[in-house]
Amino acid sequence: MSSKQDSNKTNDRMKSAANAGLPAAIILFAVVFCAFVAVPWSKKPENALLFSPIKGDLLSGRDYHAAGMDVVRRIGMSEQRVSQLTMEARSADSDRSQQLRARIKGERNNQFNIAKSGLRLLSQAEVKLKRAAEASELSAADNSRLGESLLWQAELLPSMPRVDATEIIRLKEDARTYFEQALKMDPQNGEARNGMFVLTDLGQAPPGMNDGHNHDHDVPVGMPESPEFADNLGGYIMAGNWWFDEAAARYEHLHGGGSQSEINMIVEMFTKAIESYEKAIEADPGNANVLTDCGIMYFYRSQLGGGEMVMESVMGAMQMYNAALEAQPEFPPALYNMVKMYATIGDVEKIKEFGQRYLDVTIGVTDDPNVPMMRSEIESALAMLADQ
Repeated sequence: MSSKQDSNKTNDRMKSAANAGLPAAIILFAVVFCAFVAVPWSKKPENALLFSPIKGDLLSGRDYHAAGMDVVRRIGMSEQRVSQLTMEARSADSDRSQQLRARIKGERNNQFNIAKSGLRLLSQAEVKLKRAAEASELSAADNSRLGESLLWQAELLPSMPRVDATEIIRLKEDARTYFEQALKMDPQNGEARNGMFVLTDLGQAPPGMNDGHNHDHDVPVGMPESPEFADNLGGYIMAGNWWFDEAAARYEHLHGGGSQSEINMIVEMFTKAIESYEKAIEADPGNANVLTDCGIMYFYRSQLGGGEMVMESVMGAMQMYNAALEAQPEFPPALYNMVKMYATIGDVEKIKEFGQRYLDVTIGVTDDPNVPMMRSEIESALAMLADQ
């Protein structure tokens, strides 16, 4: 009997020891998790606000706006890295090129994740600042913050897998309202002036394909059947121009709307134009005109595509315009479209650089009817950005 009681006591002591060790193990796990996972995660700008003290709507809105704009800047720096890696990959040997393309893919995946965080932050900034506006009038600076929160949501949304065109239109219209309000209160407000510039036809992909070339075309319906073109340089260029015209005619009648099937069809047509132009470029690498037209197709595809296609198309356009200017440094259509590209990215210094180059090389040009209008656009843009 005594032996059985001793055995029971031993079992009780073992259970007690195990129960005592369990909380200690949980505490140890919690400490390690906080030190190596939670704390580093919480220090990221897109996550830090979750741990910030509760503030009024105005202060919180400013915080979310600041964090969201930091994300936008990080995406811009990432795009520059992708551009550098892409240019390096083009001239590298096979093994090195493969390594660089793996890094590009990783960078694009990172951009996508950062963009999702940016959308959450800017959406919260919109909610908080609009709530603050209901309580009292916003200052010029806060109106511009609200405008930026809306505008950059509209700019980031196309990189998401599912894009709601009506929401993008709503965001841009609201952004314009708040930028205009900011400029009424402070005509020199730099953020509002820059935002209004991005919302101009030069800063956005306008309905018309105003690219420096004439591609007049009647408005067709449905996916067209391509005619046969010769399997040579001239045929590739003709095919690219044909798909360019077909895509342009449909694109300019979307006006920010259209069904998803219509959008997908136009994206496919942009891709067919790109494929034809790239065949021509393989045969004639220094053709600035074809390089520019191919860049334009990449650019407009970036406005309609979703997910990784957006980043790929933006970088494709940049590569083509750079190649055109390497082949012909004073080629006006490439310079003009470089301005449009940097306007969508929001790089003020590059807008000024390429805008001035365009104005310099088109002085006295009388044989291109598009030049006066394009010069006027760029002159207005540079005047608006003069103090930036």
